[in-house]
Amino acid sequence: MLRFKNISYLCDVIFNIFVMISLIARKYGKSKDYMLSVRVKSGSLNTAVALGISIQPQRWQLISDTIKAARKAYHRGTSIFIDDQLTSNLWLLMKRLMAEDKTSTITKTSIELAIRETLHQDEKAAIDKINERKRNEIMGMIEPEQKKPTFHEYFSIYVQQLSDGTRLKHKSTKKVSINTIKGFKNIAANIKQYEKQNNVIIDWSDINLAFFMKFTAFLTSKNLKANTIASYMQKFRTLMRSAKKLHYTVNDDFNETEWYPQGEEVDNIYVTTERIIQLYNAHLDDEAWVVNQIDSIPDNIKNKNQREGLSGYFRTEKHRRWLMEARDIYVVGCLTGQRYSDYIRINDKMYEYINGHKFIHLRQEKTGAEVYIPVDPKVEAILARNGGKLPHVEREKLCKMMRVNGLMLGWTEDVSCTVTKGNMSYQENVPYYKLLKTHTCRRSFATNAYRANVPLSAIMAVTGHSSEDMLRRYLKLSNKERALFAAEELAKMQTS
Repeated sequence: MLRFKNISYLCDVIFNIFVMISLIARKYGKSKDYMLSVRVKSGSLNTAVALGISIQPQRWQLISDTIKAARKAYHRGTSIFIDDQLTSNLWLLMKRLMAEDKTSTITKTSIELAIRETLHQDEKAAIDKINERKRNEIMGMIEPEQKKPTFHEYFSIYVQQLSDGTRLKHKSTKKVSINTIKGFKNIAANIKQYEKQNNVIIDWSDINLAFFMKFTAFLTSKNLKANTIASYMQKFRTLMRSAKKLHYTVNDDFNETEWYPQGEEVDNIYVTTERIIQLYNAHLDDEAWVVNQIDSIPDNIKNKNQREGLSGYFRTEKHRRWLMEARDIYVVGCLTGQRYSDYIRINDKMYEYINGHKFIHLRQEKTGAEVYIPVDPKVEAILARNGGKLPHVEREKLCKMMRVNGLMLGWTEDVSCTVTKGNMSYQENVPYYKLLKTHTCRRSFATNAYRANVPLSAIMAVTGHSSEDMLRRYLKLSNKERALFAAEELAKMQTS
């Protein structure tokens, strides 16, 4: 049992002649959360009672500050609005315990009753409602309610149907992708965290615009990107629409325009053909070359201690192999134009010859589309030196190693990007190497091909995009290039 470190032990202490009330947070076992208890001292009574609430450490200070502000306002005789429901309920509990003491009725039993009625009143009301309906059904006053799954039960059923293939893509005979299923599972996990943080259980009647606002605020507080949140709520809406067809939903708030959270335009970069060749030719197996490249990183990018740390880390053969594996995967990704889930699977068994030309024949995991990718000699060489297939590197580790590769190769120029934190968006200069992501490969292929005057239709045949409009989103062009692109499109319209 541990108390918070470097955080005040008492969230609030209320003194009067008879009573001292304190809110305590303790950690049990290996759990990351802390359990809340209230300690009451009044005369001979000195007891601590668990509240049945756990909170994350980062919420402690917020609760502390808010209750202290409410206490001051209370003693001044002024009113204060407490936005957070948990904080508000905790303050109401403290006020209730003070009032009970003044009537000399405070006991451990009365404390437990106050906790139950103040903090868990929603649960109590729900239970009372169910019990009342059951009594009415038994007495024949109302028709038995048709059994329907709870929101969480239906969510589990829905995800299971996606996983086993009994629920397919909308208006399609294709299964949904693994990443889509993973997205739904992430939503379910976040809802559980939201419930735990707010001491609530979400069911059909709770899913309205008010919930949407609170849940999106919760996701934002976890530093999730705007586009990730938008993707989550899109999937959430898909789930709710399927539930509506079965008459499980209580309202249609999920169809309102407010349910569409604003995403943001991603300021992605692309890797030029010249840099792909530079990366391919990098001597990552040479310790002296790697260390020299790291040591030559400019001071404004990495300080001396950071450079020395990297130099020491990548002196070992194992760590240099990580750099080489990331390099090989990334080059293949840039030269094939596929998504990470597809280019990580590329191997020499996918080779296929058509009229003397060598292709990689691949079925895309996300869409199920079949694509034929012309084999670049560098891709062929990479597969050959890796035993016919690419090494498997997790997405996060791949990005991390590529940032080191980019840093060593001097890809350090600033790129102006839109950065979103919470509800605030602003422009910020970010070094190029820090923007290297797994999806940059796909954008790089499309942009390099277009700049080499490859027709959009030919690029689409490789990338598997369903329309030119979708493909254009991947093109990373300058303003002048966009103007020329627009001029070409207008010329096509005029001649058609």
